[in-house]
Amino acid sequence: MIAAWKWIKLLAIAALFVTIWVLWLKLEASELEQTVLSNKLSKAAADNSTNLETIEILKGEAASANQLLVKRKQQQIEAEGKLNAEMEKLKQQMATIKCHVPTHVTERLRESY
Repeated sequence: MIAAWKWIKLLAIAALFVTIWVLWLKLEASELEQTVLSNKLSKAAADNSTNLETIEILKGEAASANQLLVKRKQQQIEAEGKLNAEMEKLKQQMATIKCHVPTHVTERLRESY
């Protein structure tokens, strides 16, 4: 019976050492995984920062472009209004003018070149 206890003790100690060795390997793997994930997190944070800066730059450019487009549209509307007013004025001036174009001139204008 004493020999059996001796073997049981040796097996228990061996099992303890195997358990400690397996746990040590798992700890090493966890530390390695933590290092890899930490590096990925650092890279993602740097990419995020770069993307945020790019977004801010693009927001500023979009605002500038929008202001420019609004200004151009206002200028176009003003120019159109002036042109329409001038055309209306010219039409009113031409309404009072009596003009007779000779028929030979109108026939000549209708000829193909």
